[in-house]
Amino acid sequence: FSIISLFSVNAGNNQFIDFATKGTQLVLALLFFYCVSSLALSEKDFKGIFRFWIIVATLVSIFAIYQVFAFSFNWPYASLSFNNPSVTNQGGEARFIQGFGQVSSVFREPSYLGAYLLAPIIIVGIFLLRGQGDQILFRSSTLNWSILAVLFAAFMLTSSQAAYLSLVVTVASMFTINKVGRWRVLRLIIYMLFLALIGGLVLSLFNIDFIGATIYRFNYLIINMMHPNTTLEVTSYRVRTECMNVAFQVWEKSPIIGVGLNNMSYYTTVCEFSLGWSQLLVDQGVIGVILMLMIFIMFIRELYWLSTDAKLSPFWSILCIAMIFVLVSDVVNGFFTYNWVDLQRWFNLALANLLIIHVRFRIEHISLLSLQNNRLSSQSLLTEKGLL
Repeated sequence: FSIISLFSVNAGNNQFIDFATKGTQLVLALLFFYCVSSLALSEKDFKGIFRFWIIVATLVSIFAIYQVFAFSFNWPYASLSFNNPSVTNQGGEARFIQGFGQVSSVFREPSYLGAYLLAPIIIVGIFLLRGQGDQILFRSSTLNWSILAVLFAAFMLTSSQAAYLSLVVTVASMFTINKVGRWRVLRLIIYMLFLALIGGLVLSLFNIDFIGATIYRFNYLIINMMHPNTTLEVTSYRVRTECMNVAFQVWEKSPIIGVGLNNMSYYTTVCEFSLGWSQLLVDQGVIGVILMLMIFIMFIRELYWLSTDAKLSPFWSILCIAMIFVLVSDVVNGFFTYNWVDLQRWFNLALANLLIIHVRFRIEHISLLSLQNNRLSSQSLLTEKGLL
């Protein structure tokens, strides 16, 4: 994958400066991936990393919930100038639909917040469904379920259809693979949707029509799909499909290795960037897409088989299962949000690779100890019988 990225500079217009800008980001992302993958961590360290990640996601979610009211009542710090220079810290700016402003928390776009929250929701949800929430969070079951509720509330408040679809496909894969328990997942879905309904009714008391805005956007999604050029842009459907179509047109100019990182703008003025997989197809061609898919397939397959090993404790087995579905959500969300040089994409891949390396070593270590114990037992038995 890295080699193809370098070869792609020779394709197309050879706009080296733009290539180098995006290429540097990719190099940093790959260095991050290799550094994380080479960490020597104990089980306690692993739990600490994931606990810290989830706590940070919870804080991000709490701010997103604050934003809902801040947008409506013009409270301070509704948007942050460090991640959105077009606004000030006093007051805020949001896309208002039916009196509801989509939240993005510390991110620039609601869809980015939705993409970010997918992994924490999946990990916490699976651990709680398997009755092992205290292994990755806290001893209090009530507190752990409350954290999941906060994460899911912020996720829903993004009103990001791309994030919603990514979660729906991921949940559908849980039913297909059935490593968590179909009825457990179904019950959790019902509880979370009930929570969303109650939350929407509470918001309506403050004249914040989340439910109406969500229904309105989904209705308009269908309208936008039928008449993309003659209707209001209530959803991002037209922009996304337009960028994807343009990306395919540019890709046709160099289908094997792409036109080069960050070179799309030299082939079209309609869309200077695209989304996830279509951007990867443009930048690095069919070879780049195949190699990236192979990375995901290899990781998912390895995590699946590792999760079935009887030598593992519940924590490691459940974590392997959770990371499978985190990667599935990444594959789906890659059609709608930022591309594959973004650090968040490689963060999840790095954790998955680190987990695979650590669990493999753990299984081999346990097998070696078991073999040594069997040999010692055999020697002891032979000694007792006077054969040694």
